[in-house]
Amino acid sequence: MREEEAGVGHSDWLVLYIPLSALARIDSRVGGFPFGSDSGAASLSWRRPLDTWLADVGTRIYTEVPFELALVGFESMAELHAHDLRGGVPKIRMHGVLVPINGKVRYYEATS
Repeated sequence: MREEEAGVGHSDWLVLYIPLSALARIDSRVGGFPFGSDSGAASLSWRRPLDTWLADVGTRIYTEVPFELALVGFESMAELHAHDLRGGVPKIRMHGVLVPINGKVRYYEATS
């Protein structure tokens, strides 16, 4: 998908989507994510393995189609752009962040 950004140009997005209802059928910890008490940091117990797997997919994609930024997590599309990282990757983040540094992708896990 291509997103036009005023004054910046455009961003191309690849979106891989797994419905939460499907995840909830195989893991009861999904519960009512992202709403309710089982969200936020408490949800990292089931999110981290899935996010890590998706980050590995993103890293493999980078070897074929280099990108400036990839996000992993619930409704992450357009939550953050590469130009937003001029001050670095946020320390508190709901999404995993993949950033190429010197030709290699570095993955920063979600923290909340």
